[in-house]
Amino acid sequence: MTEEKIEEKKMNVEEMMLKNLEWSQLIYEQNKKIQRRLTLIVITKYIWIALILIPTIFGFIYLPALLEQFTKQYGGLLNGISAGNSVNGSINLEDVTKMLYAK
Repeated sequence: MTEEKIEEKKMNVEEMMLKNLEWSQLIYEQNKKIQRRLTLIVITKYIWIALILIPTIFGFIYLPALLEQFTKQYGGLLNGISAGNSVNGSINLEDVTKMLYAK
């Protein structure tokens, strides 16, 4: 091979390396953007989970006490209706009509 061809190949290799470096830089910047977005998605998922779990946990802790207070206060209104009078947990219509039309 002649020296001109060797020199031409060196230039060609250098150009390819420069192009490769440019593409690598572009890919690196794109990956940084993607990583930021993925991090943001993970953070929002944790926030959504917290928004669902925290009220549920507080509900399990405080709801029985609140329901007990509610039944103490308004138990007189629900006298005629009890779980024993209902069928399969549903309210019996006869008991409701007796309660409404009782004098």
